Amino acid sequence: MPRRYPLALALAAAATLRAGAARADDPAAALEHLKEGYALKQAGKCAEAVPHFVESERLAPKPKTLLNLADCERQIGDLVASQSHALEGRDRARGLGDPTLLKIAERQLAEVDMLLPRLTVRLAPEAPPDTSVSRDGTVLGQVSLGVALPANPGKHHVVASAPGRADRGFDVVLAVGAAQVLEVGPGELVPVALAEPATPEGGPAGPGSSTWSGRKTLAVTLAGVGVAGVAVGSIFGLEAINQNNASNAGGHCTGGCDATGTSLRNQAITDATASTVAFGAGLAFVAAGVVVWLTAPSTAPRPGATGLMLRLPARLTLVPALGAGSAGMAALGAW
Repeated sequence: MPRRYPLALALAAAATLRAGAARADDPAAALEHLKEGYALKQAGKCAEAVPHFVESERLAPKPKTLLNLADCERQIGDLVASQSHALEGRDRARGLGDPTLLKIAERQLAEVDMLLPRLTVRLAPEAPPDTSVSRDGTVLGQVSLGVALPANPGKHHVVASAPGRADRGFDVVLAVGAAQVLEVGPGELVPVALAEPATPEGGPAGPGSSTWSGRKTLAVTLAGVGVAGVAVGSIFGLEAINQNNASNAGGHCTGGCDATGTSLRNQAITDATASTVAFGAGLAFVAAGVVVWLTAPSTAPRPGATGLMLRLPARLTLVPALGAGSAGMAALGAW
């Protein structure tokens, strides 16, 4: 009984061939592997046949071996490898002047070309120009962006990254023969970590040296809360737009709203209110953080000074401000 190879092993064997495994010179062994692979292929067991074709090609390269390998790879869904090996087999057949194998190779290439999906990855208009893009772990050069590149059917993972921004991943599923366009861009800005300045050797910072103070910690905290509020507001705002569009797109609010349209509209109003509140509070916290940072002392606190308080030594007091459909924070004091 022939040994059974799982599909993963078949793909790994083909990948080894593409990576350039060490060549040998054993025509007799190569012929036996070619026969074994062909018998498995005829029996509909291409996943088991692939390793034999790979080994036969390693032992004694021949265009017939590559074309059989390409045919099996097409049947198991590895269309990218199938196209590559069919191209190589066609070139070898042409070099040997074999019209029969050349015709077979051209037919295989035409079949694979119809089945092979293509994915066009391009940068979104708002993406930074220095954005780097990778597809399934392989970095795409700038010249590859906007080009319909071949890919195997199934799920693919695209990652966009840029300096100072979080990485952002995109999953796309390609159907056989499909052509798809994907716009990508990196994530949000990443806050820069502020390190505590080093003190001179031999003792603490002197009276005139710069130091990180408790007020700066408060400023960073307030600004971080504010950024989070703006993000939450954005999410609720987008949801409000989606709910409103859904009430219109479904014909639920044509000449008056039915029950579904009324529900969607009410949800849109609720989300819009939450968005306004979150935005207002977020911006207020960011502004408060900026004010606290700008008024922070440039020297170390005096010995025995008290810890962090809302009422700061610069006579600054932060007062929450809440109202119907709004929220914020007021800064009272003198500088």
